[in-house]
Amino acid sequence: MQKQTHQSIDKTAENRYWQNQFRNENYYDAGRQYEDYEPAYRAAIEGYGRYRDDHPSFDQAEPSLRADYERMEDSARLGWDKARGAAKAAWHRLEHAMPGDADRDGR
Repeated sequence: MQKQTHQSIDKTAENRYWQNQFRNENYYDAGRQYEDYEPAYRAAIEGYGRYRDDHPSFDQAEPSLRADYERMEDSARLGWDKARGAAKAAWHRLEHAMPGDADRDGR
């Protein structure tokens, strides 16, 4: 039997959280809508489950997350430079929620 290394991510709950929180984040640009940031959140949430074992920190996973983000049709609203903060925030939120500190950054 294979050991499960991560708890399941509730994507619906994460989506709901960011819909309510995005305007309070330091990367938020006035006038932007949730839909502008949603692809970045999605890339990080899906990527966290996919890349966490091999790339325990956001910085290590960033090239893969960026590539995933840029492949999304709805990512055209924001370039990675503007979306990066949202992806990083979503990654760190999941990191806080999961047990352990694999990247030893105190989160």
